[in-house]
Amino acid sequence: MRATVALLLVARASAVDYLQGNPRAAARARAVALVDAIGSASALPDPDVLHTTALDWSAIDEGLLPATRERDDEQRRSRASIEALATVARALSNKRIVDPCAGRGDVALPLAYFLSKDVLLCDVSARALDVASERADEASLQIKTKTVDCAELAEHLNENDCVVALRACGAVADMAIEAAVESGAAFVVSPCCLWKAVAKTTSKGGRMPTTAPPSLAYPRSAWLAGFDVSPEDYVTLVDADEPPAARASAMLGDGARTRLFRQARRILEEDRLRYASERGYDVRLLRFEGGDNPHVGILAGARDGAALAALAGDPFDDDEPLFPS
Repeated sequence: MRATVALLLVARASAVDYLQGNPRAAARARAVALVDAIGSASALPDPDVLHTTALDWSAIDEGLLPATRERDDEQRRSRASIEALATVARALSNKRIVDPCAGRGDVALPLAYFLSKDVLLCDVSARALDVASERADEASLQIKTKTVDCAELAEHLNENDCVVALRACGAVADMAIEAAVESGAAFVVSPCCLWKAVAKTTSKGGRMPTTAPPSLAYPRSAWLAGFDVSPEDYVTLVDADEPPAARASAMLGDGARTRLFRQARRILEEDRLRYASERGYDVRLLRFEGGDNPHVGILAGARDGAALAALAGDPFDDDEPLFPS
């Protein structure tokens, strides 16, 4: 008995020494504690797989096809992702689609073609938008473009818009959702790489487009802030003990680190959705198949949630808000 107790004391002392001398192990221990404390209070149900509507890619002009410079499997994933966004955007029936990080138009141009809606392509790169315009002109497709930082997107939106973003990197997802909420627009956002939102500024002192501006505070919601989650704790949840380069491959497995990251990711998804919910939005978390794993989640929100509730594959109770006040 004494030997057993002695071994436990030694093990405990060793664990303390290990955490004190190993910052990543300490961060992981903190992430586990946060997930345990917050996860039990989560009200976010597990989403079913969204039943997407297939698009006829053979009918589209070749110049409008996405990811043509990528491998065949990456092209298939891009098309599956765009089909998912198109399914939700079509259900919302807003008059105009706004892509806040449009680049050369790989997402917005197919949406403009298949949904037959007005489309506004926004990006910080005028050069990328010029390429998008050239592609649209060659296909006789009418679009509009605007060179603008996503942090200043709200002033260009109105309540008839639907903000659609695929692989909204870092803080772009939060800036897009915030802009939509401020203007009363709907949003359909598939986030990725949240760690870039809390990354440091460039060596030149400027803010990277994917990094949160000073006006964007984390946590996003009063709900998560109510757990006394500090900005440092938020970074711990974002990191979840996986270096960014290894995160995507790790998500494919089912080890302890993968489960921790998935749990932390769900908390961050709920934080983003509750930000909009606390401001009067009906919100949904959706999943789709065939995309670029692990980026197969969609955060959707609208002032009127009837269209979201009608989506095939929506597991939520139509008669109750997702997060009752």
